[in-house]
Amino acid sequence: MDDLRLDTVYGRVGVASEFQTHVKTVNAWGGWSDGLKGRWVKRFTFGFTQDESRFAPAPGNVPTDPIPPDRILVYPWVGFELVEDVFEKAKNRDQIERAEDFFLGDRYRVSLGYASNWFGANREAVIFSGRFGTSFETTDSSTLLLDSTANGRVDSGSVRDTTLTASGRLYVHLPKKFLLFSSLSANMGVNLDQDHEFVLGGETGLRGYPRNYQAGDRSALFTLEGRYFSSLYLFRLVRVGGAVFYDMGRAWGENYVNAQDAGILRDVGFGLRLAMTRSGLGNVIHLDMAFPLDGDPTISRAQYLVTTKQSF
Repeated sequence: MDDLRLDTVYGRVGVASEFQTHVKTVNAWGGWSDGLKGRWVKRFTFGFTQDESRFAPAPGNVPTDPIPPDRILVYPWVGFELVEDVFEKAKNRDQIERAEDFFLGDRYRVSLGYASNWFGANREAVIFSGRFGTSFETTDSSTLLLDSTANGRVDSGSVRDTTLTASGRLYVHLPKKFLLFSSLSANMGVNLDQDHEFVLGGETGLRGYPRNYQAGDRSALFTLEGRYFSSLYLFRLVRVGGAVFYDMGRAWGENYVNAQDAGILRDVGFGLRLAMTRSGLGNVIHLDMAFPLDGDPTISRAQYLVTTKQSF
């Protein structure tokens, strides 16, 4: 990947800084497995990663804050993954009238790498990554999925740019093509690099608020959503669904004093879902109208969002 973009960091009072970011990522990897043994698959992996982020002042802007230092991580790594072979055929969960393979087993994954000047990195660092996921069929009509991750590095003797996440998703099937969906997620950052942060807003879970309305090195988000999967099939190209939802969340941190910080923020709303059946990616167009229940009085009392996602 080779990407040149303009990044904005939020915090303090609104926009903290803007800068140009040039990201270059190259991955080469391989692995082996003994195949399925009983219900489990073991995978051993290895690889080499070049992960460069170079920063410069935004064109035409005089930076008010120092821009981040270049981050060049080049490292070999090894990994191990243990996966339980348990899947379920489902329909009308994250797609509309489309077969879904739902993973219901346990999954463990860890990897460890070492970045060195000898490989071309601009620092010595241990790169680590881990993930654990599991699921439960709590009743015949409900499924709970849990997931947690830890990613970061040990740099100059301290943990840096590390993110810890935990999330849960609950699906409860109701009669007549209705489904109740809820999710809860929590994120924490440890010594995050200047260009990394957690944001909440219209595009990141709080649909009743402007984009990137809150920012911080911690965030939490709860969503409750009623989904309806209709039988309407427009031109045999688009399947139609609908949703009503309630969002509640907050992003915060010691170095983030948001002018609009009102603590926990809430919104309610409704929307249409248009599933493109001719798309191999299962793309779903979201047309939402959401209403903030908190926040400062200067924001619009209704937010209109049009987004494309890979799920309902």
